[in-house]
Amino acid sequence: MNKKYILETINSASQLITKMRKVEIIKSDDEIRLVNDLSDVLLNLTSPLTVTVIGPFNSGKSTFINAMIEERILPENINPSTSMVCKIGYCNSHLKIQYIEKGNILVKEISIKELKEFVDRNSSNYIPRTGDVLEIFHNNIFCEKDIVIVDTPGFNDPYMDDEETNNALKKADAVIYCMHISQANSRLDAEKIEYLQKNGITSIFFAIGFSDLLQNVDEEECDTLKFRLRKELSSKSILHEDGVFFVSAAEELNRIEQKKTVLNDAGFDNVRKKIWEFLQTNRIPIKNEIACNKIGKVREELERFIREKIEALQNSQHICLQKKKQLRNKETETKACIAEITQICSLYEEDAYKFIKIQIETEILSVDSKIEEWVDEVFTPNFSMFTLGLKDNATKTIETIQRKCTERINAALEGRIVPYLNSASDKLQKEIKHTVEKYIINIELGTNCKINLPALRLEMEEHYNALFPEITPFSIAATMVMMERNMIPLIGMTFAPLIGIIIAILGLGFFQYNQKKKRIISSIREHLHSYEFSSKCTQAIKDNIHWKEDVRPSVSNLEGMIERCIEEQKKITNRQNGIETKMQEINNLNKEMVLVFDKINT
Repeated sequence: MNKKYILETINSASQLITKMRKVEIIKSDDEIRLVNDLSDVLLNLTSPLTVTVIGPFNSGKSTFINAMIEERILPENINPSTSMVCKIGYCNSHLKIQYIEKGNILVKEISIKELKEFVDRNSSNYIPRTGDVLEIFHNNIFCEKDIVIVDTPGFNDPYMDDEETNNALKKADAVIYCMHISQANSRLDAEKIEYLQKNGITSIFFAIGFSDLLQNVDEEECDTLKFRLRKELSSKSILHEDGVFFVSAAEELNRIEQKKTVLNDAGFDNVRKKIWEFLQTNRIPIKNEIACNKIGKVREELERFIREKIEALQNSQHICLQKKKQLRNKETETKACIAEITQICSLYEEDAYKFIKIQIETEILSVDSKIEEWVDEVFTPNFSMFTLGLKDNATKTIETIQRKCTERINAALEGRIVPYLNSASDKLQKEIKHTVEKYIINIELGTNCKINLPALRLEMEEHYNALFPEITPFSIAATMVMMERNMIPLIGMTFAPLIGIIIAILGLGFFQYNQKKKRIISSIREHLHSYEFSSKCTQAIKDNIHWKEDVRPSVSNLEGMIERCIEEQKKITNRQNGIETKMQEINNLNKEMVLVFDKINT
């Protein structure tokens, strides 16, 4: 039943891995690697039980294996000799190997002497094959029932690193850890044993070699040493104290070769028997445990990928929220900037309008006080005017006074209104520039929002000339009417002598002169003080003020920025929706993963 659950888990996990790659939780390379790891687990369930022998170099690993299979086929040397990983399995013939040469798998019968050329770096005919795994098949009882013994290079080998040994341990079902009696359970040993346990290998045996060296040591001291090592290592062995062996593999091989027993503590047969019986009895539990441990490693990786992906998506979500908040703030600040610019322009135009109106009204009053004086200067009586009234200088007078009014008001414009407006334009430009720069800092608009207000230049004379309609001279009919209305000149003309007539005529002329003068002054003042005149003057100047139009390009730029902010917010919202959908998919796969792997956990 355990095997059934393991097979179901492997199949479901492989499908899950494919789904996770489709939603980009893992990459294609990770998918291939993890599926291959699961395939290796499946393959290992049906493969022989693999017992890997490890330990520091010169700790007697090869000698121990030779003793287990009861023949010296692996090279033994006090110097590091095993140059590659060697797998020893069972075959009916004495000895053959399978190896790779130039990409081809070759199988050949081989002698022990020839084997050294493949394995022993101390051999004169040694051919380096670093990275290869040499498969050796040998006719021995220990490996007969689906057991493979793996020999590895030693830890801290001066000629090579530990990578090949660590790779071999990935496929180990059980481990025999060899130590030299003089350096047993060193710091290096403790680190490697911890590494085995972290990788889920629990079927561990400890072979403390070179025990024949203790034969010349005091018996009590020897017992003390063995007791301490058993106590320290028993908790790490699958058989506890029965899994800690003090052996002399070399002596055992001598016994085999000489057909006699050398060791006193049950010899090597007891070691071989204990290990073999345990492996055969617990073959399925060992395989299942290794499979579950390796599947657990796959699960840990998948959980890590999911966790990292969720964290990345959450971080992206947070970034989206922050970015969206910034865009909303930018939109709000930009709108406020536009509103402030519009308000500033309106206030300036309102103030300018008030100033213009006051100045024009003031200037009209000033001009009004000068009209009579100007009339006296340019309007002088003559004989024709007194007598016939056909030709007079009224038209010339009106034109002259009109020109004087125009010149006076233009002088006021040039002297006060235009400088004021130009100064106001400069101030407005600076204030709006300052306003935009303030918002640029707040909303990061950049330097593309610039305000350029041209200085105001008014040419108003033509407008004022049009405001003074030509006043024609009085006609003869008008003169007669005026005469009829004045009884004194008429009586004088009727009853007085000639001198009286002359005086009457002169009186009538002066009367007519005064009336014309009054009419000219009244006409000029009437136009000067009319609402139409004041309004046209004010409007004529106001029409030349285009502050709002001047800032329109910059306002349009800001409005365009608001539109871009809105579009960017829409994009971020769509991205957020995509992230939420992706997170939901991942959460669903996470739930599916729990269901898949919990089968073997229960």
